Amino acid sequence: MNINRNVNFISDYFLKTIVIILSGIILGTLIVRSTYVAVILTFTIVVTFLLLKSPLKALAILILIIPFAGTSILSDPLMNLPGVKPLQLLALFVGIIAATNYKKSVKMPDYVRFFSLAMIAIFTISLIRSLSYLDLFNFYLDNKLSTQRYLLSHFVKPLIFFMPLIIVVKFVYRKTDIEYLVNTLTLSILILSVVITYLYFFKGLGKGDIETFREYFQSIFSLHTNSIANFYIMAFPFVIAKFFVKKNILTISNIILSAMAIGMLYSRAAYLTCLLSFISYFFLSRRTKFLPFLIAVAFGLFFIISSSVIERASKGIESRDRNALFAGRIEKLWVPLIYEYTHDYKKLILGNGRYAIRSSDVNKQGIIREATHPHNMYLEQIIDAGLIGVVTFIAFYIILLRKACKSLGNINDYKIKEHHYAVIVSLSCYLISGITDRSFFPDPANGFLWVVVGIAIVIIRMSQETATSEGVNIN
Repeated sequence: MNINRNVNFISDYFLKTIVIILSGIILGTLIVRSTYVAVILTFTIVVTFLLLKSPLKALAILILIIPFAGTSILSDPLMNLPGVKPLQLLALFVGIIAATNYKKSVKMPDYVRFFSLAMIAIFTISLIRSLSYLDLFNFYLDNKLSTQRYLLSHFVKPLIFFMPLIIVVKFVYRKTDIEYLVNTLTLSILILSVVITYLYFFKGLGKGDIETFREYFQSIFSLHTNSIANFYIMAFPFVIAKFFVKKNILTISNIILSAMAIGMLYSRAAYLTCLLSFISYFFLSRRTKFLPFLIAVAFGLFFIISSSVIERASKGIESRDRNALFAGRIEKLWVPLIYEYTHDYKKLILGNGRYAIRSSDVNKQGIIREATHPHNMYLEQIIDAGLIGVVTFIAFYIILLRKACKSLGNINDYKIKEHHYAVIVSLSCYLISGITDRSFFPDPANGFLWVVVGIAIVIIRMSQETATSEGVNIN
């Protein structure tokens, strides 16, 4: 026992010594080139040592900034070198912290390990295949992408948002850890709601038209408002759960601000999933007595919310025009793409590479409208990675949700149970909203998805351990 402790002490001491030496060399080089970068790196090194033994605290920093990953402060390079954007450096920092604490990690469940490897393999192959039509991408871009920049932006960066799943599954094994992650997730969405509300009311954006508002948000977040809505689709059920765990002014404010922010994003998918989150959460947690109250609140809001929000939410309903209801996606995107792929079995089975909508025949012929996404994550997965890709993802989520629902009966802790309700509602809403947008592959807009998937896996594992100790079989 003493020998092992001595070995671990020597190993940790050696690692810290190496980090200090390398940091000194890098700092010395950077001070000559950029004092600003050197100061930032010094701060990073100090924070690294403070969090050296806390991978979850390091991950919490990443979770907090996920909705703001596209802002200039996180996406602009610190210097004229590839891979030195703040977001990438932060991800590297989190990865290093996790790697140095690997001995504290737990074994990943077999089905999660298989899915992770399969997802990365499918994603990698899809990206490599898309390199053959990089010139076609550049035709639509003002700032042309080299192969290196394309791989950094569309391969390395998306995998940053997949990393939380691995860290959560490996390092979360206590109830307090789950509570910590949920607190971080709801705090992140609260900050985002405050920012959206401020811009809408205090920057005069609420007085303009919808497109002006959306363009402004695109310029700030580098995300369409429909993509920003993804964060609410995933996190809003946890905002509800936090209210039932602890009813106070903060949790009530978070629900109100989140609902307001969702309205301001003009995303009909977010409107529907917000309502669906409430209803399904109440049914799942057997709180249907709250539904009349919800209906009364919704009826009241109808008279006070912006007319532009009401107009956006009801678009296509009164006229019963399916193209208006689905924003022209049926005739101008889905039908032509489905026709093309069902008449080419190689494409149907294997797909045609990442962002294959750009290289599709119907796009080249001008049959579909100009788009980088088919606005349906199931169709996107088919045209990018074929039936092999979509079956892999759907099978995983069916297995995950099945395990999640079966494990509910073995959870005794009321806080964990509320969070598990949120997990099931969140994942279900994301899969439903995928009919009109979203993506199965990692990207900045679904960064919260992998945190939620990780929380689901950890709670399932905890419930299985409880069931095993009590002699109950939940498989």
